Amino acid sequence: MTTGEALPHAFHLPVDGSHRFCLYHAPAPGPMRGTVLCLPAWAEELNAGRSTLARGARTLAAAGYAVLQIDPFGCGDSDGEFEQATWNHWLRDAQVGLAWLDARWPGAPRWLWGLRSGALLAADALQGLAPPANLLAWQPPPSGQALLQQFLRLAAAGRWVGRSDPGHDAPAERLARGEPVDIAGYRLTPALAEGVTQARWRPPATAQPAQLVWIDTGTENTDTPGPGAQRGIDAWREAGWAVRWRGVACPPFWQTVEHHDTRNIVDATAALMTTGAAP
Repeated sequence: MTTGEALPHAFHLPVDGSHRFCLYHAPAPGPMRGTVLCLPAWAEELNAGRSTLARGARTLAAAGYAVLQIDPFGCGDSDGEFEQATWNHWLRDAQVGLAWLDARWPGAPRWLWGLRSGALLAADALQGLAPPANLLAWQPPPSGQALLQQFLRLAAAGRWVGRSDPGHDAPAERLARGEPVDIAGYRLTPALAEGVTQARWRPPATAQPAQLVWIDTGTENTDTPGPGAQRGIDAWREAGWAVRWRGVACPPFWQTVEHHDTRNIVDATAALMTTGAAP
């Protein structure tokens, strides 16, 4: 944090008899642009992405947004264990987080901001949401199924380096039988896996179209999406969403807890959320 930046307010938000750890970044004095609910990635990606999300939250607050970062149930510093969490738990957390922001800034434009699985959660949370909300997505996966497959591959990698019992059935087979699996220090239950699998990076049929700011990372800055991203952009636009996509030169900071230079994604986000054009 640089000199002159306001400290976020840390607190525990009550949700159905338990609590979620939150950081609230108040908007800087000046024009109020809207509210932003930040939904992190899951499992170890939450820890690896935390510092960059915090940097992004501070930057958006300095630009006039009220930003609430929330650790979903069973994640980070919130109540519950990861193995107790379900996708519906996390959807409920998003609803309560939005309501908290609405109570403090009634009528302000609303944004849901998600990294990786958080982007899928944000899209799912739009179902039947009134008034509508805009989306800010960082590196959204094409589907929850793709995200789950990436996570399950960590178990396969563990077998190669001798960190798991090679005699066990494949994690996907165990989940299909209704058994939990331990992967990279996290116990994944069939209930959570099912919820993740059903998530899609697509416009919900019951959501009123609004704005979508979509940022992917790679080795260089680009205004030209790849074929997969272009299909997604077309789908959102066909549903009536105003989509602004940007590719930025930024390492996959959600994969490791090592320090990364992520200024590009933060700067591009601030530009798209304020002037409408990334640097």
